[in-house]
Amino acid sequence: MKYSLLISFSLLLFISYQENSPTTPQKNQLNETSEQHQPEEHPRDSLKTSIAEELFPTTLNWNKLEIELSEKERLNLIHAAKVSMQTTLDQTILEDSSLNHSYHILHLNEDALPDVIYHGWSGGEPLITIATLNQGDHFNQWFSVMQTPLNLEFEDNRLHKITMNNPGCCANPVITVTEYLVSDTLTPIKRFAYLDFIDLEGTDMTPVKFTVTQEHYNLRCTPALDDTSEYYFGVMDFGNIIGELHRGNRGIAYKSATDSTGRVWWLIATDPMETANSPYGSDDSEIPVQYIGWISSRYVETD
Repeated sequence: MKYSLLISFSLLLFISYQENSPTTPQKNQLNETSEQHQPEEHPRDSLKTSIAEELFPTTLNWNKLEIELSEKERLNLIHAAKVSMQTTLDQTILEDSSLNHSYHILHLNEDALPDVIYHGWSGGEPLITIATLNQGDHFNQWFSVMQTPLNLEFEDNRLHKITMNNPGCCANPVITVTEYLVSDTLTPIKRFAYLDFIDLEGTDMTPVKFTVTQEHYNLRCTPALDDTSEYYFGVMDFGNIIGELHRGNRGIAYKSATDSTGRVWWLIATDPMETANSPYGSDDSEIPVQYIGWISSRYVETD
């Protein structure tokens, strides 16, 4: 199994537009050009970029993907795409012209028609991403998924994979990054999880593949043996244990740190697992998850 250093985030700048009286777009209305739309500000919240910049290098750049259109053409397309989003977004959001900067016009499939992605307010705490396909005289909603896209991967001029960042909602400390295969629907194929209070500082090291040799091996949020400190009230008991690994569990170490006793710790991402137990285990997932945290480097075998 091949591994690569994963997760990162592009800062996306934005500009807003006032919506005129739009009309339904027709085929091949793609010839006029206008000023290049700037990417919007990427919501970061509590995300820790020290791990994000080393895992999942981002390729998403709205500025490069968006089609150059006149402002009138752009608003016409947005207006038509909004009709297909009525079952997903509240009407007050669809009618809010101040959110027009959240719509991105690009090619998502093989045809020559401009498609539309909405990435913005869902009506609640999380953001939402909605992809719509241009059918010539109307739009169809392709898929919707909560939170923020990091990568769009194309194959044969069609959106093939999308990587989504979910920084948690409603005080959930679990941050997930999920890669989806895009067909008629979204199918999750890879997911990473880490906690927003994990210490992600350490010394960079050449990634090392390892196997746990102990039957019970603690995954911790800091590189230390700590059974007394309070790290996250209401989510975990006292101490820095955030999960449990077992003999035979595998993973990759990315950073190291040495504590006051001389013990060497590794910041690792596990291979896909069904669960790492509480608090990670409280995050339901359709697929096995790769968990991030600290382990002692003493009781492992390296490849």
